[in-house]
Amino acid sequence: MAQFFFKRDGSDAIRAILGISMVQMLILFILSFITVHFTLSAQYLHLHSKQSGEIGVFITLLLIFYNYKKYKGRYSYYREYWQDEVRSQRLLKGYLVLISLILPWIAVFLIATYLKW
Repeated sequence: MAQFFFKRDGSDAIRAILGISMVQMLILFILSFITVHFTLSAQYLHLHSKQSGEIGVFITLLLIFYNYKKYKGRYSYYREYWQDEVRSQRLLKGYLVLISLILPWIAVFLIATYLKW
C-alpha cells in the first residue's frame, strides 16, 4: 500500500497507515461483535451501545497513533526490502494486500446479514 500511495503521501505514507489501521480495527470489531453477540443480551447491548461506540473510536485512534509511530518515515527501509522481490512475488503480495482490504468488509457484511445486527 505504501508503494501505491507514495507519490501522493511521500515517505510518511499516511494513507497506507490508515489502511492498515482500518483492517486491524475491522478484525477487532468482527471478533468482538461475534463474542458479544453470543454472550450478552440484546437489551444489555442496546443500553450500552453509545459506550461501545466511544470505546471503538478510542481503539481506532490508538491503532492509528500506534501505526503512525511505527511506520512513519520507514518507506525507504521497506523500499530497500522490496527492491529484491521478483515481479511475480510483488504481484502476489499486491493481491494479498487487496484481499486483506476487502475481506474484512465482506465479513462485516455477512455478520450483519446472518446475525441480524
